[in-house]
Amino acid sequence: MELDPRRRLILQRLVEAFLERAEPVSSAAVARRLGDLNLSSATIRAAMAELEELGLLRQPHTSAGRVPTELGLRLYLDSLLEPRLRPGDRAGLEALAQVDPTDLPATLGQRLAALTGQVAVVALPKVVGARLREIGLVRYDDHRFLAVFVSPGGLVQQKLVEVEFDIDGPLLSEAQNLLDEHLPRLSIAELRDLILRELAGEHGQLANLRREALDLGGRALAAAGTPRELQLIVEGTSHLVGQPEFGDLERLRRLLQAIEERTALLELLDRVLDGAGVKVMLGSEHQVEALPEVACVGGSWVGEAGEVGAVTLLGPARMNYGRLVPLVGYATGLFDRCLRRS
Repeated sequence: MELDPRRRLILQRLVEAFLERAEPVSSAAVARRLGDLNLSSATIRAAMAELEELGLLRQPHTSAGRVPTELGLRLYLDSLLEPRLRPGDRAGLEALAQVDPTDLPATLGQRLAALTGQVAVVALPKVVGARLREIGLVRYDDHRFLAVFVSPGGLVQQKLVEVEFDIDGPLLSEAQNLLDEHLPRLSIAELRDLILRELAGEHGQLANLRREALDLGGRALAAAGTPRELQLIVEGTSHLVGQPEFGDLERLRRLLQAIEERTALLELLDRVLDGAGVKVMLGSEHQVEALPEVACVGGSWVGEAGEVGAVTLLGPARMNYGRLVPLVGYATGLFDRCLRRS
């Protein structure tokens, strides 16, 4: 949609005022933000009425100021936004480069939530990278074991795996030796293929212990997940309580429940991961039914083995996008670099 320079500037200043205060913006408030242009309130009111006719603004009630519609916000995001990374935000994130890789995802989520006052979601693949430094197998009970995955840089993830046969010490040791023998020279995918070939090609000749050890090793590798299976870390959900957009307690309860159950978050992240760069999606744009009034700013990355991850902020449509878009972009790049080193 094309607007003349005057209406573009009025829309930009009105949206900026709304994002700051979460309340209708008057023509007088816009006039103050326009400074030296010396436009009268009457001229600004007329322009605001024209913007309302175009579907870019709406008036919540008679005699109130205007607020942007989603269409107005989208126009602002696409052509009027002036993103700038704050030096303090950069410094706050750069300090995370020294964090232990094991703690990095949670620490990044906590830092982003604290910096922005929004909900931060960090999504990483269940196992990062094509290769691992170590896979540990620990007996949990007769039919379950814990698979512990350690990346070359020390990032640790774990998964509880259930089997149909009894797990004892000799079996775990045999499976552990099998993985230790091949892990230094094979990727996860290559080691999976080797195990499947051995099970399929020599099934009749394998001793029971060897066969069960191969089965155990294969299940441990399967627990690592595919490159698009995600582990989610969510920080800052308490920030939603203070947002005026979520003041209705029943609406807030449903939103918090949807975030806790994770299904809606995974659906939203599917949209974030669809393409490169930082995306801003308003509620009607991402079309996740359980998160109808939630907007997101999300950045994604793709690893060397096709594994994916994302850094996303969730909040009301009224967020400071000029700050959050470069912040998420920088955080995503930092997270990607740290994980590649791991």
